[in-house]
Amino acid sequence: MSTSPMPVRSLGRRVSTALRVPFRALFVDSDDLVVAEPGEGAVWAPGSRQTVVWYFTAGAKETVTVELVQMRGAQAVSRAVLAEDVLATRSGLSVTVPELPAGEYLVQVRAHSILDAFSSPVRIPAA
Repeated sequence: MSTSPMPVRSLGRRVSTALRVPFRALFVDSDDLVVAEPGEGAVWAPGSRQTVVWYFTAGAKETVTVELVQMRGAQAVSRAVLAEDVLATRSGLSVTVPELPAGEYLVQVRAHSILDAFSSPVRIPAA
């Protein structure tokens, strides 16, 4: 018996119905959330004020969480939450760098839907 693959749109509709989320939420592109700052070579001293800038184009009422993370293989491990429930269309904010062990971190901006994005590596020196 031959079966043809289910069209992507039909599959998306079924998944959307099953998850009870708006149909459009399943069709977001990875470019809908991009972290622009901090840029390459950033060094953040503990206690300093720093700027995080992102671009978000997926939904007007979406909120994001901004965290400092370290990578463990392919998994991002949160080390500090810098801000929560920030309106995604705000596109940036100033944060205070917490006291953390010296090392390389990434700023993760995570939308509360299915998107997240990471900055270039940020070095936090010893306090």
